[in-house]
Amino acid sequence: CKMGNSAAAAKVDKAAQDIKRGQQTVSLRGTPVRTAPMERLANAVESAPALRHLSISNARVKPSAAKHLGKALLVNRRIRLLDLGGNRLGNPGALLVARVITEQSFISELNLSQNGITRVGIRRLAEVLPKAKHLRKLSLSGNPIGNDGAAALGNAFSRGCTLEELDISMCNIDARGLAFAVEGLYSNHRLRCFYLGKNKIHSDGVFAIRTLLSRNTSLRILAMESCDIGDRGGRALADAVRTHPSLEVLQLAGNRCSRSIVSEIESSLRVQAVARLLDRGNQQLLCVGGSLGDLGLRRLASAIGNHSHLRTVDLSSTGLGAGLTITMCTALVSHHSLEVLILDDNRIGDAGANAVAGLLNAGVPVAKLFLSGCDIGDKGVAAVASAIRDSPYLTSLDLADNTMTDIGGNALLRSMQGNASVRELTLSNDYMSDSVEAACSATAYRNYVIWKIKKGETVEEILMPQSSLGSDGTQRILNTLSTSSVCTRLSLA
Repeated sequence: CKMGNSAAAAKVDKAAQDIKRGQQTVSLRGTPVRTAPMERLANAVESAPALRHLSISNARVKPSAAKHLGKALLVNRRIRLLDLGGNRLGNPGALLVARVITEQSFISELNLSQNGITRVGIRRLAEVLPKAKHLRKLSLSGNPIGNDGAAALGNAFSRGCTLEELDISMCNIDARGLAFAVEGLYSNHRLRCFYLGKNKIHSDGVFAIRTLLSRNTSLRILAMESCDIGDRGGRALADAVRTHPSLEVLQLAGNRCSRSIVSEIESSLRVQAVARLLDRGNQQLLCVGGSLGDLGLRRLASAIGNHSHLRTVDLSSTGLGAGLTITMCTALVSHHSLEVLILDDNRIGDAGANAVAGLLNAGVPVAKLFLSGCDIGDKGVAAVASAIRDSPYLTSLDLADNTMTDIGGNALLRSMQGNASVRELTLSNDYMSDSVEAACSATAYRNYVIWKIKKGETVEEILMPQSSLGSDGTQRILNTLSTSSVCTRLSLA
């Protein structure tokens, strides 16, 4: 909306009064600021000990008005954030800002986006960046600095620029300019966030980024959206991401990379995120949903194998197959505090179930095991059942949506009758008969009741069909109750 000169001046004067009253944050975003009102505002800024954040963005500020603000900023050294984005500062404004950040060294965030600054202005700004030791974030987005401007910034980094975040998106930079820019970052490990979107980088420019990632491990966020990157560049990025341990975000929207390459990159980033959490001592590994791919899962297993402190592992719907389940279980054998293992909705089959059984047989104290929708048949269930018979730890088991028949069901039933530790059992959508499934569920409930009674907790009512329990199960309930008075009603009809 257009704002009249008088209304805009009144708003600027109000901001000046707010500054004088000690306000720490002042914003004039979208308010046109002409020379005379800017002079009054600058007078307030000059003597404002409390002011920390000043935003005069999209305000049509010209160099003639900006010079008043510049003089004030040379006096007031308490401002930390200065937002001048979307104005008309041009190269004269860039020269003024260069002087400010040289002599007023406490500004930590500076936004000069969309100000019509060209290579002339950026060269002067780049010259002083190594001296601006407090400056951490700089946005030059939308300025036509071109390859020469990118080269000037690269030179600033090679001379010790301490920026942690740089935005040069939409700056008319191509592959050649990007190569100049990143060259200064090979030995400078301060930059954390690098925004390059909507430049004409193409796949050729990605090779400069690949070299950067191989030499610089400090980057956390890299944005390259809408840079006309095809599969050739995408594959180069995928190779680079796999070996870069600290990269957390890579933005590639609006490019021409195939979905498979993007998925591979996303998988690598997820695996690296998990590896960083493990290195920090995190006891939960949660990778729910979205296939990690064979390579990603192998790298994840390798990361798991380097630690031994996990308590919860959730790898549901991550694309695990039988072979990778074996690899993963081998990595988990050393985690002697593992209590919860969730592998739901992975096609691990009987071979994968056998690997999980091996994990239980190795003494890993898994208390809750989730294997629903895992394409497990009778052989796999029999292997898990055999491990249950000798495991004092497992209390909860989910085998829903698998393919076992009564053969596997009876093996499970015998193990649960011999070991009362499993007291929560989920069975559904399988090929077992109703009678066998009911017997397994009743045995789990029997185990639950015995566990409650042994803990000394009151069981108000026990309702169990004797036909499902069998004589042995019924006798176990009665033997337990003979030494307890915590049950008020028993029905075994």
